[in-house]
Amino acid sequence: MRKDLLFKIGIVVVLLAGVLVFIPGLLPFRTNKEIVAEWCVIFFIAILFKNRWAGLFILWVLINQILSTYTPVVGLNKAYILGLHLVVIYAFFYSLFVQYVNKNNLNLVFDIIGCMAIFQVLMMLFQYNGLWIGILPLQYQSMEVVAKLKLHELFYIYQFKDIAGNNIPGFMDMVNTASGLLAVSLPVFFRKKWYWGIPFIFAGLWMSRSLGGLVPAVLISFIYLVVKHRKYAFLFITPLLIFSVLFFLKYEKLSTLLTGTGRLEVWKAGILIWCKKPLIGWGFNQCNYLWRISITLMNEPMKFLHYHNEYLNTLMELGFIGLWIIIGYFADLFLKIKKSFSDEKILILCLAIIAGLINAIVNFTMHTIIGLVLIIYFACIDKMGEENAIHSL
Repeated sequence: MRKDLLFKIGIVVVLLAGVLVFIPGLLPFRTNKEIVAEWCVIFFIAILFKNRWAGLFILWVLINQILSTYTPVVGLNKAYILGLHLVVIYAFFYSLFVQYVNKNNLNLVFDIIGCMAIFQVLMMLFQYNGLWIGILPLQYQSMEVVAKLKLHELFYIYQFKDIAGNNIPGFMDMVNTASGLLAVSLPVFFRKKWYWGIPFIFAGLWMSRSLGGLVPAVLISFIYLVVKHRKYAFLFITPLLIFSVLFFLKYEKLSTLLTGTGRLEVWKAGILIWCKKPLIGWGFNQCNYLWRISITLMNEPMKFLHYHNEYLNTLMELGFIGLWIIIGYFADLFLKIKKSFSDEKILILCLAIIAGLINAIVNFTMHTIIGLVLIIYFACIDKMGEENAIHSL
C-alpha cells in the first residue's frame, strides 16, 4: 500500500508539472522536427516501460527537457541533444537485460563485466610502465601534434613513462572514472572461480591513485567478508586495511581530504545554482552549461569543468521531483529483494550498486561508462526481484 501511495503521489506531481508543456502557444520556437520526433520516441518508451518507476523517471526527464527549452541560458544546446540520446540508450539496455537476463545466464553477464575490468587493468599496467597502446597521455591530448596524427598512427605504441605522470586511466579518459569502473566491477569477482581477479582489481586501484574507486572497493569488500565469510573475515580484512593505509601514506594528504581536492568550492557553487530552480531543475544533462553559470557566482575560476557529484547533478538537472522519483525507484527495488540478500547473485548486484552510489559522491558517474554498467546492474536486480516474487507466491 505504501509503495502504491508513493507512486501515485509521484505521478500526480509529474503530470501537474507536465501540463505546463501543453498549454497552447508555449511550444518554443527553437524546437525542430527531429527533436519532436525524439520526444515522441521517449514518451512511448516511458509509458511502455515495465518498471513503472523507471518509466516515470523517463517521463519526467522528457517533461524536464521540454521545460528547459524555455530557459535562455540552457535551450537546445549540444548537451540537450546528447541527453535525449542518453535516455534512449540507457532505456534500451535496461529493457534488453530485463527481458532476457535470468538466474541461469546472469553469470555470463558477470563474466563479461569481469573480462572488461581485467582488460582495463592490463591497459593501466602497460601505461604504468610507459607503454600507451592507441591512447595518448592526457597531457598530450590538447597539443597540436595530436590534431596532426593520422588515424592509423593512433594504434602505435607510445613510450611516455616520464611524461604521463600520475594519469593512468586505462582505456578511460580520466583516473576517477577508471577507478570507479573497477570498483563497480569488483563484486563480480566475489565468486569462487573468479577470486583470482581480486588482486588485479586492487592493483588497478593502486595505479589509478583515486579514492573515488578505492573507498567503495574497500567498503564493499568489508561488507562481503562480514556477510559471506564471517569466520575468516579477520584474516582478509587485515591485508585490506594494510593496503588502504599504504595507499593513504603514499598518495594522499590530510589537507587534500579536508578540502575535497577542490570539489567543495564547486559543490557550493552548484548548490547556489540549484536553489534558483529547486523543484524542476535546469534540464537533464545540462551540467557542463550550468558549470559556466556557477563561475559567475564565485569570485574565482573553478578547478573542475564538472561538479563531480552525481547527487548534486541530479538535483540541479531534475530538481526535487527527479530526486523523489529516484528514491521511489530504489524503495521499489528494495521491497522486491529484501528477502533475497542471502542469494549470492543478489548480493553481488547490491554490492556493485553500493559501490556506484559511493563513487557518485565524487564523480559524475551516470554520465560515464560506469553509468551504463550500473544500468545493467539495475536491470538485472529488477528482473531477479521479479523472479523471486513469483517463486514466493
